[in-house]
Amino acid sequence: MSAAPELLVMDDERTAGEGRATVEGRAGEAGEGLPEGLLVRHPVPADHRRLQVALADWWGGLGGDAGALQRQLLVPRLFLQHFAGTSFLVERPDHSLHAFLIGFLSQTDPRTAYIHFVGVCPDGKRAGVGDR
Repeated sequence: MSAAPELLVMDDERTAGEGRATVEGRAGEAGEGLPEGLLVRHPVPADHRRLQVALADWWGGLGGDAGALQRQLLVPRLFLQHFAGTSFLVERPDHSLHAFLIGFLSQTDPRTAYIHFVGVCPDGKRAGVGDR
């Protein structure tokens, strides 16, 4: 298994002062291979509310209200506080949420990563974002 590229965090004009940052990888742009205009960045706790909305809405009512609640409970705010460096949001040019990945590296084996939850908005499916 090859090691993941080390990530650099850099503020851009939109995110400066808001605790948000875009992500750039040393082995190529983090957004490389994504549709034009999508921005990849690490989440911040302020993103929790809109992530919760996506967890309720993007699965087309799967499981009804109980299913939406179960998905929302799987991604508490603490993931955006303590695993932000290994989690990613993909935003459209209008800054709406397009996709996300919540994950972290193993404390026991740093060569192992765990993807806790990943989602792509319904109108963004089949465009290669989830695969990327």
